[in-house]
Amino acid sequence: GKKVSMEARAPRYYSQKIDVTPESAKQVRIDLKAMPYVMIKSQPSGAQVFIKGTLVGVTPIEQLIEKETQIELKNDGYISKTEVLTGKDKAVDISLEKIPPPPPPVVANTNLTESSDSELVEDVVPAKKETADESVSGKGILFAIIGATVLAVVVFFVMKRKS
Repeated sequence: GKKVSMEARAPRYYSQKIDVTPESAKQVRIDLKAMPYVMIKSQPSGAQVFIKGTLVGVTPIEQLIEKETQIELKNDGYISKTEVLTGKDKAVDISLEKIPPPPPPVVANTNLTESSDSELVEDVVPAKKETADESVSGKGILFAIIGATVLAVVVFFVMKRKS
């Protein structure tokens, strides 16, 4: 005899409120709208999934994505990858690239030979032709070794002077 308010609910669907009055039909049809869950997979699987910096799980994972959402996948030994998902996506499969190994160090071959006047002479023979990047990193190492040697000599003389 009077108005009654009800709410229809189901897992993974948006709830819907309805009002039934004495004038309402004897049967009421309710169509609930499915929530936009997205299945997130990765190659390789087992990647951590982050949304706004918060870990939400590990692939494969089904995640509610209601609007444009940026996700980040991280896996040890692989380059992190960022993707933007929408509620329209049903499933995504994201491939992660392996972190490339570091280039091998460049080492020069040194040959010590004795000259005619009994001195040791050092012949430096490059191990291989360096690329521009390798040359820069080799110079950085050389400068670090020279700097450490100079620092050690200065500390030695300062300590000797104090004693």
